[in-house]
Amino acid sequence: MDKETFGQFIQTKRLERGLTLRVYAERIGGMGIGHLCDIENENRPAPENTDLLDKMIAVLKLSPEDEARAYDLASIARNTAVPEDLSGYIKGEDRPYVIRALRTARDAEAGVAEWEEFIRKMEEKRKKND
Repeated sequence: MDKETFGQFIQTKRLERGLTLRVYAERIGGMGIGHLCDIENENRPAPENTDLLDKMIAVLKLSPEDEARAYDLASIARNTAVPEDLSGYIKGEDRPYVIRALRTARDAEAGVAEWEEFIRKMEEKRKKND
């Protein structure tokens, strides 16, 4: 089975919401129908323009999980190391701690079990804060 691509994902979500290419392009603004069609058909990668990518995702009114998936697929399509929704967090004031955590995990050869435990703890913390 082929891996899902950014273009396929966007097209599927657009169609699920009953949006034509024309309407979707109008709501995004700054992108023509041909450009959008090229993205959906994998003839162009996800937009490099952060605002445009954010608008594409916002117009689709995705769930938090689907929004994260869209950013992940866009990152893969553009061959960038970090999905756009995490870039600001990594570059933010806590940057030294984020980088230190990633290097520590790498050096300790953290595997799926360790990352799942970390994620579980962070999700518990998020629930307490909600």
